[in-house]
Amino acid sequence: MSAGQPPTEPARSALDETYPAMIRLINARKNFGRQTLYDGIDVSINRGERIGLLGKNGTGKTTLFKVLMGQETLDAGEMLRDRKGSIGYLPQEIHPLREGDRLRVHARTPRSLDRGRPAA
Repeated sequence: MSAGQPPTEPARSALDETYPAMIRLINARKNFGRQTLYDGIDVSINRGERIGLLGKNGTGKTTLFKVLMGQETLDAGEMLRDRKGSIGYLPQEIHPLREGDRLRVHARTPRSLDRGRPAA
């Protein structure tokens, strides 16, 4: 941009219109103690997307999910969240069943199986 010109808005794609952001981080920063996990992050998670994070231990994956879930706050920046949406989270800790624990399973079968016919 040259001097005297106004800043331009980022180009919006058709994807932005079709799948509006459910969660958006703007210039996000998060520290864990004296360690900066991330700084200056700009990212959007759009409707219909499913995400996963990969990385080494201690790099802030779980902390980021806690921020997205509202369990922790950012140290700087902004998080915008569509309150109409819902977030599902599968924690990394697995707690095995012990003797005497109850497990309740809910399942549905296709109607064609309910009538004794294979599903199409």
